[in-house]
Amino acid sequence: MNSVNIQNSETRQFLLSSTRAIKLINHRQIIFVEADDNYSISWYVRDASGNILATYYKDASTAQHLDEVNLFGASRIGMAQANTSGTLNKYVYELSNHIGNLRATVSKDATSTLNLESYADYYPFGMTIPGR
Repeated sequence: MNSVNIQNSETRQFLLSSTRAIKLINHRQIIFVEADDNYSISWYVRDASGNILATYYKDASTAQHLDEVNLFGASRIGMAQANTSGTLNKYVYELSNHIGNLRATVSKDATSTLNLESYADYYPFGMTIPGR
């Protein structure tokens, strides 16, 4: 893997195909990560096509855990978000039209209540209608 250092002390490691596999953020801007440093690490699990299937997360205060899982049908239809213990507790579904524009985002939490997170209406040719 190749690593790239960025000015805000963020280190990203890439596979040879230039897709991000690991992101390490050191919030104190210290070069070496020690046990008491304030850092966070994200791992990405991908399929053969390069789509992100799952994200794992770890910071200085928590153990490594499942952060989110992307949900796929013929294409990506949403994601399942996990709490710090790795239990999936929130599902977010993205509803799109035949053109591929995202029309609404609906979430379902652990109590099975549905919430409308966002929605958008579009003019012909794809521009979002403001205020709707």
